[in-house]
Amino acid sequence: FKSGEVEYLKQGFARDEWSKHHQGGPTGYLPRDFPAHEKSSQVIGVNSAIAWNPSAAGIKVEDTLITTPTGFEIITSDPSWPSVEIAGRERPDIARP
Repeated sequence: FKSGEVEYLKQGFARDEWSKHHQGGPTGYLPRDFPAHEKSSQVIGVNSAIAWNPSAAGIKVEDTLITTPTGFEIITSDPSWPSVEIAGRERPDIARP
């Protein structure tokens, strides 16, 4: 979680921007089984589904991923949606008419 806080700062957002909306957490039967935050004591294990949605004023991005022994696999994709490659991963682009 801390690396996400640092990334907000690196991208030029205010120190508390991440705290204005939950960032996500494990998902299953509920939208979020529990919200991830800087004081979370719950551990997210391997093969867990995570809905992650970093946001800032006027923007929000959401992905669903599965944790793996070596990291994670993003399972959110729509092959008909425009995309761009960022850091070796296909990411959704802005749809333009």
